[in-house]
Amino acid sequence: MPKTASEKNVEPLRLDFRSRNPVVVVPENEDRFVTTAREAALACRQAQDMLRWKHEFDRLLTHLHEWCRENKQQVSRTYMAASEDGLKVFILTKGPDYRFDFDDAISGLDVEVAKKFERCPTDVIQIPETPVGSLTSFFDSAKAWQIYGD
Repeated sequence: MPKTASEKNVEPLRLDFRSRNPVVVVPENEDRFVTTAREAALACRQAQDMLRWKHEFDRLLTHLHEWCRENKQQVSRTYMAASEDGLKVFILTKGPDYRFDFDDAISGLDVEVAKKFERCPTDVIQIPETPVGSLTSFFDSAKAWQIYGD
């Protein structure tokens, strides 16, 4: 199929971070707005960074779930909550007592997550199995994601 006149010799639109020239942005809803080329370029970069973060976050969730499944003899439930300095993962171990024999595995997971998922700063913390209502001293269970367990 031959190219139309509008498809021939089409050059990519260039948005320079240094440019303060105005540009008109027209989204799908046709609601036009004017911004600078710099702001538009920064928005494109931000959107790309967000997509990369989302992809890594999804991989992190999968990795944590699989790790917990592989350690199901010790792990009861796992939650993730956002904090000011990144993500916190709370691994609830089976039984009412702290599992000192499981510390090395938790520390290993913490180091592994830090290396593999640099865009998603995460701390992994072990706590003994606790009823959901008693977890408020660690995180807000209404705002946390349960990533493993019943």
